[in-house]
Amino acid sequence: MYKNIILFLLALTLTASPLLATIYIPEEELSINPMLGDQPGLAFTPPPIQQTLGYKTWMDEFYAEAEFITTLQVLDPDDPNYGGMREGEDGGDGHLWDIIQTDNTEESIWVWCRYHELFGSNPFADNTSAAWQYCLANPGWEEEGGAGGYYRNYVSAWGLLCAMKYKQATGDDTYDSYGESCAQYLCDWVLDYESSPLNLLVDIWSAGCLYIYGDYVGNDTYKQSAVDRAEDIKTHVETITIFLSYETWAMSGGAIVWGLVNSYFRENPDETVEWLTTYAPEMETYVSAGSWQNAWNAWYMLGHYATWKETDDTTYQDNYDWLLNHLMEEDGDDDGGIPAAEVDPDDMDQSWVSNYLTFMGYDGHFQGDIDVELIFFEAKPIAEGALLQWEIIADEPIMGFNLYRRELDSPSSGPTPASLKSKLNGDSWRKINTAPITGLNPYSFTDREVDKDTTYEFKLEALLSSSLSILGNTEVTIDTMPAAFTITSVYPNPACDYVTMAIFLPLSSTVQITLYDLSGRTVLRHNLREMGEGVHTVKFETVELSEGTYTIVAKSGAERSSAQLVVVR
Repeated sequence: MYKNIILFLLALTLTASPLLATIYIPEEELSINPMLGDQPGLAFTPPPIQQTLGYKTWMDEFYAEAEFITTLQVLDPDDPNYGGMREGEDGGDGHLWDIIQTDNTEESIWVWCRYHELFGSNPFADNTSAAWQYCLANPGWEEEGGAGGYYRNYVSAWGLLCAMKYKQATGDDTYDSYGESCAQYLCDWVLDYESSPLNLLVDIWSAGCLYIYGDYVGNDTYKQSAVDRAEDIKTHVETITIFLSYETWAMSGGAIVWGLVNSYFRENPDETVEWLTTYAPEMETYVSAGSWQNAWNAWYMLGHYATWKETDDTTYQDNYDWLLNHLMEEDGDDDGGIPAAEVDPDDMDQSWVSNYLTFMGYDGHFQGDIDVELIFFEAKPIAEGALLQWEIIADEPIMGFNLYRRELDSPSSGPTPASLKSKLNGDSWRKINTAPITGLNPYSFTDREVDKDTTYEFKLEALLSSSLSILGNTEVTIDTMPAAFTITSVYPNPACDYVTMAIFLPLSSTVQITLYDLSGRTVLRHNLREMGEGVHTVKFETVELSEGTYTIVAKSGAERSSAQLVVVR
């Protein structure tokens, strides 16, 4: 009993460092700094906020972060730190710029390789190669703090993940030995967590990484080492649940949930839901202040994500999504990076917490298959070529779409037999987008490489987190193409809650859209900013309109175009 009281008091007095870098911090320094940002579990329960699929999607945000960290990498081949990742942007004093660490570098390798794995392209291959050169020269198990110190364990755990992800993305086993060395180090050094809450957080993080890696390489010794240390920590946390809402250094209690789910509960899956139902409510949701506030919230985000996936409790999904949206908003200068705390300026974005945002946040939306329903997919001839439009319903945001085109008949070739039209011959299909298509739902894309008096078939493919899914096909004959300002489509029609219009502009112009009822009364008007030549989509709500028939009139200078809209209830 006295032991538990002492540990409880220790948990209330050990703290987070006020420094702004994830460098090694001596244990004695951690023990004397005041606690920042600690709050009781579930003191704040954020509302459910889902990302609205707009002009930027999870994929766009992922790429922006992956590109941001390239700006912090040491790429001078004559620099002894070549390939290493700086702690962060200059911030005016160069402090973060001068710190170069292996954990930042390993995290970046994971981010770049995960991008390669998900999207099939490898724009960061040279950055990855340079980063590996730094890691081999400065391996995680030789970082500051000495053997058996928390920092070497923390960095070695990241080493497991980056070595595994590199091989998964590339099929290259060049760096397998680095992962094996990190795994062996972790097996040799189990931290004394009873004397340090920080050691507890690092060791359960290490357990989760070690089990995942051991499972990947088929090494039961690694897995057993992970389960043994996780089982001890699980018992410890059940006695002192305050650890689930504890923040210190760059970590927080969310690491405990993630680590247990990915180690002990992988071996004991029947215990998972009951344990999380009992103890996950003790986990903090949001930390409102502190020097490394955004990092702490990222770990909590990871813990809520793991709980949601194991229990299907949407409260944790809402918390995960809210935290993700909140952390995304920390990118005040829209460069892909975020700072360590909300009070930090935009020129102090840091590599490690930005990598946290991807690993603990964005990547959660790229796990497992997503159920996608195609509402409609159609093609229309316009002055610029063929306008493709489609709408989907998905239970989670998806990464984007691909479009494929093939020619069915032309004046020279004549019509294609119907039996051949339905056959998806891979050699005849041509992908027409160079990058995954994202944007507003309903979506649109203009194919400008079609010929007049020709019939084409288009195929729509969704990019899901673990697969590609063909959603549907449509045909169009490019014959009469509008050359003037016009409303090219109105969908859905009849409409209930909203309507989406496609408008073709032959020249840059402002547009006014007016909706009239049958008596000629104006019931809705939108004045749009100046838009460039081409096809644009406009979406507006119809929930407050009475059931009936309306006339839509679009004006561009002296030009006007009209269409009918039916609203149903």
